[in-house]
Amino acid sequence: MLYGTPPFPHQPNPKPPAEQALSQIRQSLKELCPESALVYMMETKKLYLGIIEAFEMLGHHRRRNLPHDQAEILRNELRNQLMAFALLHLVSDEQAKKAAKISTEGWYDAANQTPPLSRTALMLRELESGVESTPENEAVISRWLMNQPLFQLFSQTPELFSVLEQHYPECAAGIPQILRSTNETVASLMKSGLR
Repeated sequence: MLYGTPPFPHQPNPKPPAEQALSQIRQSLKELCPESALVYMMETKKLYLGIIEAFEMLGHHRRRNLPHDQAEILRNELRNQLMAFALLHLVSDEQAKKAAKISTEGWYDAANQTPPLSRTALMLRELESGVESTPENEAVISRWLMNQPLFQLFSQTPELFSVLEQHYPECAAGIPQILRSTNETVASLMKSGLR
Protein backbone atom coordinates (compact mmCIF):
# COMPACT_ATOMS: atom_id res chain seq x y z
CA MET A 1 0.00 0.00 0.00
CA LEU A 2 1.33 3.39 -0.92
CA TYR A 3 1.48 6.03 1.73
CA GLY A 4 -1.73 8.03 1.72
CA THR A 5 -3.82 5.56 -0.25
CA PRO A 6 -6.72 3.94 1.56
CA PRO A 7 -6.52 0.18 2.12
CA PHE A 8 -8.73 -2.04 0.05
CA PRO A 9 -12.01 -2.49 1.81
CA HIS A 10 -12.20 -5.83 3.57
CA GLN A 11 -14.93 -7.94 2.07
CA PRO A 12 -15.92 -10.77 4.40
CA ASN A 13 -16.36 -14.10 2.68
CA PRO A 14 -20.05 -14.72 2.20
CA LYS A 15 -21.47 -17.80 3.88
CA PRO A 16 -22.29 -20.71 1.58
CA PRO A 17 -25.99 -20.89 0.62
CA ALA A 18 -26.75 -23.81 2.97
CA GLU A 19 -25.27 -21.97 5.97
CA GLN A 20 -27.16 -18.80 5.06
CA ALA A 21 -30.42 -20.75 4.79
CA LEU A 22 -29.84 -22.50 8.13
CA SER A 23 -29.02 -19.18 9.73
CA GLN A 24 -32.25 -17.61 8.42
CA ILE A 25 -34.36 -20.54 9.62
CA ARG A 26 -32.71 -20.50 13.06
CA GLN A 27 -33.30 -16.76 13.33
CA SER A 28 -36.97 -17.21 12.41
CA LEU A 29 -37.29 -19.98 14.99
CA LYS A 30 -35.68 -17.75 17.59
CA GLU A 31 -38.26 -15.06 16.84
CA LEU A 32 -41.05 -17.61 17.34
CA CYS A 33 -39.56 -18.77 20.68
CA PRO A 34 -38.61 -15.49 22.43
CA GLU A 35 -39.60 -16.76 25.86
CA SER A 36 -38.06 -20.21 25.78
CA ALA A 37 -34.50 -21.18 24.97
CA LEU A 38 -35.42 -24.82 25.55
CA VAL A 39 -38.20 -24.77 22.95
CA TYR A 40 -35.88 -23.04 20.49
CA MET A 41 -33.19 -25.68 21.02
CA MET A 42 -35.70 -28.53 20.63
CA GLU A 43 -36.99 -27.03 17.39
CA THR A 44 -33.49 -26.64 15.96
CA LYS A 45 -32.80 -30.22 17.01
CA LYS A 46 -35.76 -31.41 14.91
CA LEU A 47 -34.45 -29.36 11.98
CA TYR A 48 -30.97 -30.86 12.30
CA LEU A 49 -32.32 -34.42 12.60
CA GLY A 50 -34.44 -33.85 9.50
CA ILE A 51 -31.37 -32.69 7.55
CA ILE A 52 -29.30 -35.69 8.67
CA GLU A 53 -32.08 -38.16 7.80
CA ALA A 54 -32.66 -36.47 4.43
CA PHE A 55 -28.97 -36.61 3.60
CA GLU A 56 -28.86 -40.33 4.47
CA MET A 57 -31.94 -40.99 2.33
CA LEU A 58 -30.47 -38.99 -0.53
CA GLY A 59 -27.37 -41.19 -0.33
CA HIS A 60 -29.47 -44.36 -0.43
CA HIS A 61 -31.36 -43.10 -3.49
CA ARG A 62 -28.16 -42.15 -5.29
CA ARG A 63 -26.29 -45.39 -4.47
CA ARG A 64 -29.18 -47.44 -5.79
CA ASN A 65 -29.76 -45.16 -8.79
CA LEU A 66 -33.34 -44.56 -7.70
CA PRO A 67 -35.19 -41.55 -9.07
CA HIS A 68 -35.39 -38.84 -6.44
CA ASP A 69 -36.19 -35.23 -5.76
CA GLN A 70 -33.63 -33.84 -3.32
CA ALA A 71 -35.97 -31.10 -2.07
CA GLU A 72 -38.87 -33.52 -1.58
CA ILE A 73 -36.66 -35.85 0.45
CA LEU A 74 -35.89 -33.02 2.90
CA ARG A 75 -39.55 -31.98 3.05
CA ASN A 76 -40.57 -35.59 3.82
CA GLU A 77 -38.00 -35.97 6.57
CA LEU A 78 -39.00 -32.68 8.20
CA ARG A 79 -42.66 -33.77 8.04
CA ASN A 80 -41.68 -37.10 9.62
CA GLN A 81 -39.85 -35.34 12.46
CA LEU A 82 -42.77 -33.03 13.16
CA MET A 83 -45.43 -35.74 13.00
CA ALA A 84 -43.42 -38.16 15.15
CA PHE A 85 -43.04 -35.46 17.79
CA ALA A 86 -46.79 -34.79 17.75
CA LEU A 87 -47.63 -38.51 18.00
CA LEU A 88 -45.30 -38.98 20.95
CA HIS A 89 -47.87 -37.04 22.97
CA LEU A 90 -50.52 -39.66 22.26
CA VAL A 91 -48.66 -42.88 22.99
CA SER A 92 -47.44 -44.38 26.22
CA ASP A 93 -43.78 -44.34 27.17
CA GLU A 94 -43.70 -48.06 26.47
CA GLN A 95 -45.05 -47.55 22.93
CA ALA A 96 -42.55 -44.74 22.32
CA LYS A 97 -39.64 -46.93 23.47
CA LYS A 98 -40.89 -49.80 21.30
CA ALA A 99 -41.11 -47.49 18.26
CA ALA A 100 -37.59 -46.19 18.92
CA LYS A 101 -36.25 -49.73 19.24
CA ILE A 102 -37.95 -50.87 16.03
CA SER A 103 -36.64 -47.86 14.14
CA THR A 104 -33.10 -48.52 15.36
CA GLU A 105 -33.12 -52.27 14.76
CA GLY A 106 -35.10 -52.28 11.52
CA TRP A 107 -33.54 -49.27 9.88
CA TYR A 108 -31.08 -51.11 7.64
CA ASP A 109 -33.83 -53.22 6.06
CA ALA A 110 -36.13 -50.20 5.76
CA ALA A 111 -33.40 -48.16 4.07
CA ASN A 112 -32.97 -50.91 1.48
CA GLN A 113 -36.66 -51.04 0.56
CA THR A 114 -37.92 -49.31 -2.53
CA PRO A 115 -38.45 -46.49 -1.80
CA PRO A 116 -36.06 -46.37 1.16
CA LEU A 117 -37.39 -45.42 4.59
CA SER A 118 -35.50 -43.38 7.17
CA ARG A 119 -35.32 -44.17 10.88
CA THR A 120 -37.87 -41.46 11.59
CA ALA A 121 -40.24 -42.74 8.88
CA LEU A 122 -40.00 -46.21 10.39
CA MET A 123 -40.59 -44.83 13.88
CA LEU A 124 -43.51 -42.77 12.61
CA ARG A 125 -45.10 -45.83 11.03
CA GLU A 126 -44.81 -47.68 14.34
CA LEU A 127 -46.21 -44.73 16.33
CA GLU A 128 -49.13 -44.37 13.92
CA SER A 129 -50.00 -48.04 14.39
CA GLY A 130 -50.43 -47.36 18.11
CA VAL A 131 -52.78 -44.40 17.70
CA GLU A 132 -56.44 -45.00 16.94
CA SER A 133 -57.84 -42.81 14.18
CA THR A 134 -60.55 -40.81 15.95
CA PRO A 135 -61.67 -37.18 15.68
CA GLU A 136 -60.33 -36.59 19.21
CA ASN A 137 -56.88 -37.96 18.35
CA GLU A 138 -56.85 -36.00 15.08
CA ALA A 139 -57.57 -32.82 17.05
CA VAL A 140 -54.77 -33.57 19.53
CA ILE A 141 -52.30 -34.28 16.70
CA SER A 142 -53.33 -31.09 14.91
CA ARG A 143 -52.93 -29.07 18.11
CA TRP A 144 -49.46 -30.53 18.77
CA LEU A 145 -48.40 -29.86 15.19
CA MET A 146 -49.58 -26.25 15.37
CA ASN A 147 -47.75 -25.74 18.68
CA GLN A 148 -44.41 -26.56 17.08
CA PRO A 149 -42.62 -23.41 15.85
CA LEU A 150 -40.78 -25.44 13.20
CA PHE A 151 -44.13 -26.68 11.87
CA GLN A 152 -45.42 -23.11 11.79
CA LEU A 153 -42.43 -21.98 9.74
CA PHE A 154 -42.48 -25.04 7.50
CA SER A 155 -46.20 -24.83 6.72
CA GLN A 156 -46.67 -21.06 6.63
CA THR A 157 -43.42 -19.92 5.00
CA PRO A 158 -42.18 -22.79 2.81
CA GLU A 159 -40.12 -20.35 0.76
CA LEU A 160 -37.85 -19.96 3.79
CA PHE A 161 -36.76 -23.57 3.21
CA SER A 162 -36.28 -23.40 -0.57
CA VAL A 163 -32.54 -22.61 -0.50
CA LEU A 164 -31.91 -25.23 2.18
CA GLU A 165 -33.78 -27.82 0.10
CA GLN A 166 -31.32 -27.30 -2.75
CA HIS A 167 -28.15 -27.09 -0.64
CA TYR A 168 -28.60 -29.23 2.51
CA PRO A 169 -26.07 -31.87 1.35
CA GLU A 170 -23.41 -29.15 1.57
CA CYS A 171 -23.97 -28.60 5.29
CA ALA A 172 -25.02 -32.12 6.35
CA ALA A 173 -21.51 -33.23 7.29
CA GLY A 174 -21.26 -30.52 9.98
CA ILE A 175 -24.72 -31.14 11.45
CA PRO A 176 -23.77 -34.04 13.79
CA GLN A 177 -21.35 -31.78 15.67
CA ILE A 178 -23.95 -29.01 15.88
CA LEU A 179 -26.48 -31.59 17.05
CA ARG A 180 -24.14 -32.78 19.83
CA SER A 181 -23.81 -29.20 21.05
CA THR A 182 -27.56 -28.76 20.84
CA ASN A 183 -28.14 -31.95 22.85
CA GLU A 184 -25.70 -30.77 25.53
CA THR A 185 -27.45 -27.40 25.73
CA VAL A 186 -30.89 -29.04 25.93
CA ALA A 187 -29.69 -31.34 28.72
CA SER A 188 -28.18 -28.39 30.56
CA LEU A 189 -31.36 -26.31 30.22
CA MET A 190 -33.52 -29.19 31.41
CA LYS A 191 -31.21 -29.88 34.34
CA SER A 192 -31.26 -26.24 35.41
CA GLY A 193 -35.04 -26.06 35.07
CA LEU A 194 -34.93 -23.19 32.57
CA ARG A 195 -37.55 -23.02 29.88
